[in-house]
Parts: sequence; C-alpha cells; structure tokens
Amino acid sequence: MPCVPWPLLGSSVTLLLTFTSSVRTSRSQPTTGPCVESFAQHLDSFIPKRMQELHVPGAGLALIDHGEVIWTKGYGVEDKTTGKPVTPETVFQAASISKSVTAWGVMRLVQEGKLSLDAPVERYLTRWHLPSLRIPTMWMVDSSAM
Repeated sequence: MPCVPWPLLGSSVTLLLTFTSSVRTSRSQPTTGPCVESFAQHLDSFIPKRMQELHVPGAGLALIDHGEVIWTKGYGVEDKTTGKPVTPETVFQAASISKSVTAWGVMRLVQEGKLSLDAPVERYLTRWHLPSLRIPTMWMVDSSAM
C-alpha cells in the first residue's frame, strides 16, 4: 500500500467522524508494514482529539487496500451510560448517510469548477443515457413540487 499524505486524509477522517461510520470485520490487527503502522500511529493521535472536538463518543475506523480490510480499530465508547468500548466489531446505527455524503462530494466538485449542476448528466456518466429532458436548476430551486 503506498503511503498516503496525512493532510489529504484529514477531511475524509473528519467527514467519517462527523457521520460516525460502521465497521464490522473479523480482523482487528494491522497488516505489518511501516506505512500502515505509521499511519495507524497518526490516527491514534489524531482521532481521539478530533472526537473530543466534535463531541463524538465513539467511532470505528478501517483502512482498506484494494478491497481488503488491512487495519481496524475502535475509539471511545459505544454507550456513554455503560462505558462499553467501541471495538472493530461494533455496529453503529448510521442511518442513510450516503445521500448526504454524495451531495457533499458533488457540491465540492461544483465549487472546484469540475462539475456543473446545469450540465446534462451524460457529460459525466457516459455508459448510460437519459431521455432528452432539460430542466433548469432554477426550476428545481424555485418550485414546491406541488
């Protein structure tokens, strides 16, 4: 696994902590290697501080390389009342966050000028096509859908 620059992952880890992800795996020890060990040490320093700043009682994290879980760890507690610690096997009730995460990613691309909300979807998704129906963004923003 190539080493990943820590600043690049800062916003990703923050996003994960904001939405509290779920991790379930049978493997809880890191794959040996200096890069994974170094990054795990960084997480052990960074995650508890960020959790405290965001008032997150518990989080489960996993590092995945080419579809394989190579490291997992639980931080904090899953229940503040009992003090039961988070483990890699802890399952969180995360609700339906994929839409929020996708919307955040799309708007980030819009902000960077890499995506236009008014462009046809076929400009970005080339393997399938929608019928030709163009609705200006302002119509969607300015209507109540009634």
